[in-house]
Amino acid sequence: MRKWLIRFLMLFACIVCAICLIQTARMAFYDDHEEKRQGRVIVDEIEARDGAVRVYWSPRRGRVVISVYAVTAEEKQNQVVEWIEGLKAKGDFNLTVTVDFYERENWIETPTGKDAWVGHRGPETRIRTIEL
Repeated sequence: MRKWLIRFLMLFACIVCAICLIQTARMAFYDDHEEKRQGRVIVDEIEARDGAVRVYWSPRRGRVVISVYAVTAEEKQNQVVEWIEGLKAKGDFNLTVTVDFYERENWIETPTGKDAWVGHRGPETRIRTIEL
């Protein structure tokens, strides 16, 4: 009985280690280049249509998040969404896209030394989210 228990525990430990190694390898080799490419395509389209719109993108696993700042009028927001839907209809991207509209951008820069600055986001108010 004792040998059986020891064998079972060793097998269980081996399985747990294998799962951890597989997850680590998957995270190390996961390449989000397609998310980055599609995010860049969307942002380029928005900037080409209206250079005054402050827009950024960030990749997520299997999706792209588009952050749009200072576009508070619903008509203008709908226009931005239509531009993105037009790209999707043309087949320029196929990932799920989340579009977050924010009241304004809150970028804070802090001096860290002579001619050196570091930036970070402060609190921002999201006014609308759309998933395409």
